[in-house]
Amino acid sequence: MIKSVADARKDQTRAFVESVQGSDSLMPRECDTNLNDSCRDLIKAMGQEGEAWLGKVNLYGKNRTVEGGGEGSDPIWLWDGSQVCNFDCSFAIPCDDEQLRQMILDRDRSEYTGTADDYDIVKAIHDRIEELGGHFLIWS
Repeated sequence: MIKSVADARKDQTRAFVESVQGSDSLMPRECDTNLNDSCRDLIKAMGQEGEAWLGKVNLYGKNRTVEGGGEGSDPIWLWDGSQVCNFDCSFAIPCDDEQLRQMILDRDRSEYTGTADDYDIVKAIHDRIEELGGHFLIWS
């Protein structure tokens, strides 16, 4: 069944709420297949309506910039239709965006000065994702 992005987003929200309700906590159930599949469906719907660019806000290990101790892989990439594993990406946007890429890389390269400063940087990144019409992926 082909879903629109709007329908896939509603399904993701519904899956998240159901997962939290079923967990007896404020977090989704561990390894909730329905929630994880709803993220994959959202990516697929974006790809069917145009392009789906996937990305990570938090870079770890080899994904970090060279300055951050990693190999410097791109934090944003075009989805090629292949299977997306849980936690492979944290957002999907409908187009490539150099400004967003630079914001993520600058955050990785900068010295960590505390949660208040980092919050401001992450908030700006999230605002940019929303400006682009992107969606956050909630994995479990």
